[in-house]
Amino acid sequence: MKKDIYIPKSENVHLGIIPNNDQSSYDLYLINSKNERIRNILITTMGVMGDRKSSTLRYFIEGLDEFTCQKFETMLPDVLEMNNDVFITYYIGADIFDLQIFFSKSSLDEINVVALPIINESGYLLQ
Repeated sequence: MKKDIYIPKSENVHLGIIPNNDQSSYDLYLINSKNERIRNILITTMGVMGDRKSSTLRYFIEGLDEFTCQKFETMLPDVLEMNNDVFITYYIGADIFDLQIFFSKSSLDEINVVALPIINESGYLLQ
């Protein structure tokens, strides 16, 4: 039965978004703030706005040690203006975790810029 399926909640895994110096492109980072390694990480990104769609990009990271981060994409201004969907799947032991994050440039304006954990730079912290 569906109620018997264990679906663990993703915690302490974040998406960090850092504007580049020219403020037109942004770097996306996967941040592991957990006390344990995550592995077999699959990241899918896509932007949509009306009839326009970006390419669906897929990234695979073999593993990310505890309290580390990994840059995986530079997002250009045209894509940043779209409604972006980032879907992250990873394993800890035999358990699989999913994390889905939606954002657009306008939604980032509503979020305060913070010092991102582990990266030690200012940016947006999502999830």
